[in-house]
Formats: sequence, C-alpha cells, structure tokens
Amino acid sequence: CIRDSAPGEANKGTLLPLDDNSITGQVFATQAPQRISDVSQYSNYVAFIPGMRSELCVPLMAHNEILGVINAESYHPSYFSATDEQFLMTVSGQIATALQRTRHYTQEHRRGAQIENLRRATSTLAFSLDLQEVLSNTLTQLDSLIAFDSACIFLKEEHGLVAVAGKGFENLDEIIGHYFSADPELYGEIERTGQPLMLPDTRNDPRFHGWANTSSVRG
Repeated sequence: CIRDSAPGEANKGTLLPLDDNSITGQVFATQAPQRISDVSQYSNYVAFIPGMRSELCVPLMAHNEILGVINAESYHPSYFSATDEQFLMTVSGQIATALQRTRHYTQEHRRGAQIENLRRATSTLAFSLDLQEVLSNTLTQLDSLIAFDSACIFLKEEHGLVAVAGKGFENLDEIIGHYFSADPELYGEIERTGQPLMLPDTRNDPRFHGWANTSSVRG
C-alpha cells in the first residue's frame, strides 16, 4: 500500500480475499486498474488506515500472469491523476517481471536442492543392510525432502499394520512396535489403488481417525 503521507503503517501480512467484494479484489479479478476519487462513496472499500479518501489500484502483470496488485491511497480526495495511473502501471509491469523472475529462480533453486537431497538419501540407504537403520535413515532423509511435523512407517503383517519407525512424536515409545488395524478406509484405498493419498485437512475427512494420541494431526 503506497500513501502520500501517513502517520500509521498498514498491517503487513494482512490477507485479502481474491473476490470482487473489495476494490483490490476487483482489480485482481478483472486485471484492470481502478482510480477512485472518493472511497467513502464505495461500500466495498476496505479501510486499513482511517481517513483515506482516494485510491489508485493497479494489477501486477507479467507475461499475461497476474501476481498481485499495487494499491496507493491518499488522505486527499481526487488526489491521483491519469498520469499517476499510467506511471504506476509502467512501474507495476517492471515490478511484476522482477517478481516472476525471482519466483522462477527460487523454484529452480528449491528443485535443485530437492534433487541433491534425494541423491544423498538414496545413496545413504543403499549402503546399509540393517533394516532398522534403513528405516530410521529413511525418515531422516525424508524430512530434508518434504518438511513434516511427524511421520511414521508401517509394515503390513498378519495381525495388521505394525509401526516400525517414527519421527516427530512425543510418545514414540507408545507407537513403535505396536499394531494398528488395517481395516480403516484410508489404508484400504491405498492398498486397493496402489496410489498415494493426500488429505489437505484431516478434520474435514470422516475417514481419518486419530491413532496413538495423534488427534492433533491436520494433514
């Protein structure tokens, strides 16, 4: 948020919904700038700093991709001109291009790090013939590839699923070596399809049931 003068600061990290219920949301949705002479006449204006009267909001566009918006506000009505709008559109294009380039670099850097971690993980596992060491190393290396709060490896045996390795649990001694039912729907689906299963929020999936005091698991 850009202002001509302001005694206060806008809240960083504040999330705005990507819908047309706000001026910034409309700009993001339509990818077209909006110049508002008097925000008090707009019921969908969201005030972060009291007393603002006019607003200029433009999209951050790079190669037909919208990355966000730049929102400028003033305490004075009819403060922004068509020249200001044209200037901010030019600046926003340059900023968006830089942002897109930075994102691509970050993604490539992250992908390279993941590939290197995967290489290290597979090479480490290949040099051990001890099952427990392999299982423990698997979770350690997995943590460097996919950040998690807790993870557990189960092996299927005659009496069900036995927990053979875990990481991130406070009650690990209550988990390792214990058997758990192989009947739940989630395991049945994985066994039937042979495909991975991801739950964005376990609270919204009635198939998930907490086990061994893991009711705090969310995903």
